Amino acid sequence: MQCKTDALIIIIYDMTVDLQEMFCKQKGYLEEELDYRKQALDQAYMQIQELEATLYNALQQDKVIKYGEPLDELQKDELRAAVEKLRRQMLRKSREYDCQVLQERMELLHQAHQVQFMTRLIICNIFSCM
Repeated sequence: MQCKTDALIIIIYDMTVDLQEMFCKQKGYLEEELDYRKQALDQAYMQIQELEATLYNALQQDKVIKYGEPLDELQKDELRAAVEKLRRQMLRKSREYDCQVLQERMELLHQAHQVQFMTRLIICNIFSCM
């Protein structure tokens, strides 16, 4: 009986160590993903700023080179609105993706917590039966 109990304790200990390693890996993956998303969001902000600067420069000119005629105030307002709409869409898509990634990671961590809880419960039951 003692041999079986010792073997079971070793197995459970190994499972606990594996779980701890899994937590560390998941945390590392989550941090890497967040860093990547932060960089992507920073790049999106830079692109937005470039678009805004281009728009500002175009609005400051009397002529639009592509069409050869100046923009009236209504066209300028429409152009501003279109750029703002594009900016909001880019930010929304980025946030949606961030939320999806975080939700997936949180589900994985929740599952790992459940396994760890069950392992601890088994260990407690083993020691209480001795």
